[in-house]
Amino acid sequence: MSWQDTQRFIGKLSCKKLANMSKLLISYKLATLQGRGSRWGLPMTLSVEPTTSCNLGCPECPSGLQSFSRPTGTIDVDYVKRLVDEVKDHLIYLYFYFQGEPYVHPQFTEMVDLASQAGLYTVTSSNGHFLTARRAQETLDSGLDRLIISIDGSTQTSYGRYRKGGKLDKVLRGIETLLNAREKGGYKNPHVIWQTVVFASNEDEIDTLRSMAKSYGVDAFSLKTAQLYDYENGHELMPSSPTFSRYQRNKEGKYELKQRGHRHCWKAWHSAVMTWDGKVVPCCFDKDAEFALGNYSKESVQSIWTNDLSSSFMEQVQQSRQSIPMCNNCSEGVKIWR
Repeated sequence: MSWQDTQRFIGKLSCKKLANMSKLLISYKLATLQGRGSRWGLPMTLSVEPTTSCNLGCPECPSGLQSFSRPTGTIDVDYVKRLVDEVKDHLIYLYFYFQGEPYVHPQFTEMVDLASQAGLYTVTSSNGHFLTARRAQETLDSGLDRLIISIDGSTQTSYGRYRKGGKLDKVLRGIETLLNAREKGGYKNPHVIWQTVVFASNEDEIDTLRSMAKSYGVDAFSLKTAQLYDYENGHELMPSSPTFSRYQRNKEGKYELKQRGHRHCWKAWHSAVMTWDGKVVPCCFDKDAEFALGNYSKESVQSIWTNDLSSSFMEQVQQSRQSIPMCNNCSEGVKIWR
C-alpha cells in the first residue's frame, strides 16, 4: 500500500469493524488449539463474483476454459444492494472478483459505487481490456479503492501465450487512459497495481515488465506465482526458476507445493466468497462451488456464516485440512511482492 492508499484504508475502519476483527482473531486462535469450527464475529472480507463470463481464454482458468459444472451468469445488482446493507458495519474489504472478468458486467461500477458509499474498501482484478475513456471515468467516479491489472508479458507474443485472445496494446492504452483521467480529474484512487503471474513464458522478462510498469506510472508492481492444475509431472507453464514457482520436485521426481499449506486456515476463517447466483463458498479455491455453505438468495450472510455446514467445514479445516481436495493445491496464495 502507498501512504495515500493506507490513509484511505484506515479512514474506512470503525470501532465496530475493529471489534469484529478482534472477535475473529481471538476465536481463530482458540480454534487452532481446540480443533473446533465455531467462529465469533462475522466475515471481515468478502469476495463477490460479478460474472463468470470472460473475454479471454486463459488455459489455467475455469472461465477461460469454460470448464465449470456450475452455470454461467451475472449477479443481480439487487443482491449487492442487500448484501452491502447487511455487511457494511462489520466488513472491511469487499472484493469484486472471483471467476470471470468483472467489467463484462454492464453495471459493475454501479455495484462498486454502492459499496464505496457504504464505507467499504473496494478492490477488483481485471485483465484491463475494458478501460475505455467512458469505463475509466466510471471507475474513477465509483470510488474503487484498488485496481489490479494482470499483464503477463512484455510483448504480444509472450503476453498471448497465457492471455489467449488478449491484446497487450489495448491493455496498455487502457492503463494510460485511466491514469491520465485520474491525474486530470484530481482523483486519489484507485490504487493501480500492475500484476504479473510468472510463467515459463515470461520469467526472463521480469526486469523489463518492472520497467514498463514504472514508465506507465502505476502505483505498484507485483509478481504472483501461478497456480497450475496438473502439476505433478511438470507443466509447460511452470517457471524453471525455483524463486518464481509455487512447486518443487520431490524425492520421487514428482512436483509438489513448495510451501505446504498450514493445518489451519486464517483466510477461510475470516472471509468468504459469493458466486454470481448467491452461493456462499469458503474461499477462492472453490472455483466450482462444490463446498457451498448456503445461498444468499434464501439466507443472510450471518445465518450462512453461523450455520451447521459452515461450522462443520471449518472444523474439518482445523482437524484435517489435507482431506479437503481444494486445499491440496493451496498455500494461501503464495505471492512474491517486488
